[in-house]
Amino acid sequence: MAGPVDFLRLYQELNLPAGANLEEFKRAYRRRVSELHPDRLARGDAAAARRAAEKLQELTVLYGAAIEFHARHDRLPGGIAPRRTFETPAPPSRPAPQEPASSSARRAWLGIPLLLLCGWIFWAAQYPDEDPAASQDPGIEAAASATLPPPPHEPAQRALDLGMSMREVLALQGEPPIRGETRWEYGPSWISFEKGKVSDWHSSPLRPLRQASQNPPPRKDPR
Repeated sequence: MAGPVDFLRLYQELNLPAGANLEEFKRAYRRRVSELHPDRLARGDAAAARRAAEKLQELTVLYGAAIEFHARHDRLPGGIAPRRTFETPAPPSRPAPQEPASSSARRAWLGIPLLLLCGWIFWAAQYPDEDPAASQDPGIEAAASATLPPPPHEPAQRALDLGMSMREVLALQGEPPIRGETRWEYGPSWISFEKGKVSDWHSSPLRPLRQASQNPPPRKDPR
């Protein structure tokens, strides 16, 4: 979100002190989201539902900013930075005992055949035997490669669209952190369903949805 983030308002909305840990912060966020969920509001009160949706969207944006702050600084906004521990240097290792001169000379003689074998393998890889038929007609290899069919193209991943089923959204977006009957929460982003089909979504820049525009295109008039 543009401009400075009002984390104090986030803590007041979650009814948490500034020194709360990450687990307490997540539990308070889930509890507040369930309170503002449209399914828990009285039916027919469109104004209350609209205010709750706006507050829920603002809350998810602030929550995403706080989680991103924790990922960068290893603490929540207003928390105490963790203490850094310093490792003690390891004691110096004792020098390995030296082998007798006769044993070193024996190992050197045994390594000569291995070096010769490695050199021969390298030479054979650099100068392989040429195929006589191919050397007589250079166009054979080009003609053979021209007759081969082109490699198959992998199908492009389907983008998020209105009318998608929950199973298709689950395969595209993965399991949501908060999964309701008509709304799935992916941090500050969300997807709404109507009769098991995608009816609306919002892709936040803080955690955008996969293969999705920021908002769905307007529905076409059936007339």
